[in-house]
Amino acid sequence: MGFRGRHFHGKAFRFIGTHLESVVPSIREAQGGELRAGPANTSLPVILAMDSNAPAFPLPQDPTYPDFIAARYNDAWTEIFPLVPGFTCCLAQFDNNPVSDLYQRIDLILTRGNIEAQNIALFGADPATKTPGGLWPSDHAGVAAQLVVEEE
Repeated sequence: MGFRGRHFHGKAFRFIGTHLESVVPSIREAQGGELRAGPANTSLPVILAMDSNAPAFPLPQDPTYPDFIAARYNDAWTEIFPLVPGFTCCLAQFDNNPVSDLYQRIDLILTRGNIEAQNIALFGADPATKTPGGLWPSDHAGVAAQLVVEEE
């Protein structure tokens, strides 16, 4: 897990990048709680970019995701595309499958505080992004968001 206090255009925020447990749900949920109680426990606006391994979609959701939503985090994807699944996981990168087999959204950009999501996009989910040898660039689609830290 990495986190830093950042300034951009004179506005302070905390950026955290992390990857939660993939196999044991109770460990993943505990890690989310530790994250919220530790590095994300700040008065600064928080941007959290993570491979959560906690499906936000489809239902049923992993308990870790609603824990963040209940803690007043906003999901940048659902702010921009509330009715679009936004699948990010998991591609069989070495199988040379002709179409994407993404089936869940676990790669998330969550925000808390005075932050507005303006744009968000997936990368590496379209067959046109495959390598010249026909492999997918990764087993996950990348997620990038344009966020604005607003004045308090």
